[in-house]
Amino acid sequence: MGTAAEAGAPADRWEWFSPSRGRVVTTEPKQRPPADPPDDWTLLTEAAGTDAESPPS
Repeated sequence: MGTAAEAGAPADRWEWFSPSRGRVVTTEPKQRPPADPPDDWTLLTEAAGTDAESPPS
């Protein structure tokens, strides 16, 4: 069967989900995707390895 592929964003990236767009994107740490309406991005990755601050709005 083989090994499972690694899921999720790389350790140096943040992963975001938009329910209205039905997609996931990755960004640099502490960066949000573009705030084009609707701005409903939800951060999926944990802030491990970064300054556990909230991302900028």
